[in-house]
Amino acid sequence: VSKLRRRHGEKVSESYGVVREEYLKDAGYGKGSWRRPFVTHFTGCQPCSGKYNEMYTADACWNGMRSALNFADNQVMRKFGFVHPDLDDDKRISPLPFDYPQPWP
Repeated sequence: VSKLRRRHGEKVSESYGVVREEYLKDAGYGKGSWRRPFVTHFTGCQPCSGKYNEMYTADACWNGMRSALNFADNQVMRKFGFVHPDLDDDKRISPLPFDYPQPWP
């Protein structure tokens, strides 16, 4: 039964992508495009400049970014029946039980 749920997630994601693409066909891809699958903002870290804000350690910024990206990853993987059980551990992925609550109604 869990395979059916995952397959349903794949079909719904695929059909949503087709509908969404119609509205984004002129958005382009890559640099300069406004397509953003996930929006993250690492307040205060300033990692892109290479000069970290002195209020934050490089480790604190890195750990915050990893947690945010794993959270975004979970949004995608959950539809297929998987999740990072710990946002600080990007190497472990666990299957969800069949009766786990639906992410979206």
